[in-house]
Amino acid sequence: MHIRLLIVFLALTISSFTWKEWHSKLVELKPDGRLIYKPDSRGNILPDFSRVGYETGNVPIPDIPVAKTIEPGPQAADQIQQAIDELAGKPLSKLGFRGAIVVKKGRYSIKDQIKINASGIVLRGEGTGTTFIAEGTDKRPLIKVLGEGSMKEIKGTRTGVRTEYVPVGSFSIPVVSTAGFKKGDRIILEWNATQQWIDDLKMSRIVERPGTQQWQVKEYRFQFQREVTAIKGNDLIIDNPVVMEMDAKYCSAFIYKYNFNGRIRNIGVENLNCESAYTGTRQKIIPGMRSLLIK
Repeated sequence: MHIRLLIVFLALTISSFTWKEWHSKLVELKPDGRLIYKPDSRGNILPDFSRVGYETGNVPIPDIPVAKTIEPGPQAADQIQQAIDELAGKPLSKLGFRGAIVVKKGRYSIKDQIKINASGIVLRGEGTGTTFIAEGTDKRPLIKVLGEGSMKEIKGTRTGVRTEYVPVGSFSIPVVSTAGFKKGDRIILEWNATQQWIDDLKMSRIVERPGTQQWQVKEYRFQFQREVTAIKGNDLIIDNPVVMEMDAKYCSAFIYKYNFNGRIRNIGVENLNCESAYTGTRQKIIPGMRSLLIK
C-alpha cells in the first residue's frame, strides 16, 4: 500500500512540473520548446548539435527496402557477412542505397567482426531481441564500417586561428586567412595540446601504479570534421560547433581542407544490441571492445 501511495505521489509531482519551474544558468527553455543557450563569462555555451544526423536532420531517414533476411543459427555470422558482401556488388539507388539486411530476433555469436566496406548498406535488427555477442577476449570493434584510404590534408590550405581564444559552442572561427576557402568546403579543425594543458589537468603527475602512463603532448591531437557554411571577413562559419575551447595557452589550432576519396556513405546500423561474452570470472565488458567503429 505504501509503495502504491509513493508511486501516485511521484506521478502527481512529475505531472505538475512545468517548464516555468525548470531553471538553468546554461540554457533557457522557451514555452514553444526552443532552447536558448546562455554564455558564461568567456562566451562558452552548450554546443548545439541539432544539425547532427542524416543529411543534417533536414531530410527524413528513408525506409530502405529489405534485400536479405537472416535467421539465428550456428552459421548466422558468416551469413550476415556474406549478405553484406553480396549487397556491396549491387548498384546504388538514386538515394544512394543498395538495400537493407534484416537480422531477425535472436542471439548471434560473432567470433571476429562484421565488416561493411561499401556505401548504401543498412544492417537492421528487430530491437532488443536482436543481440550480437562478441566472443573471445581480444580488443576489437564488433561492427566495422570502413572504406578505403584515409583522410588527407590538402596541401597549401592550412591556416591558423587568429585569436587567443575561441569558446565552446562557437560556429565562427577567426582565421589568419580565408583565401582559398569557400562555402561547402569540408575542413578539419585541428586541436593540438600543449604541455601546459596536461600539467594543469595534473595528468603529468598521475600516481604511479603498475602500467601507469603519464599523458604526452604528442598523444593529444584532435581532428574535428566540419563544413564551411559561409565566410564573413576573416571568419569561417561552420556547420557544427566548436566542442573544445581553443585557448592559446592550452592548444595550437589550425584549419585546413581535406579529401577522403575512399570514404563510404549512407550506412545504417539499426535496432540491435551488442554485448561481450564473459564467463562470470571476467568483467562483463572487454577492455577496449567497441560495438561500432566508423571511419
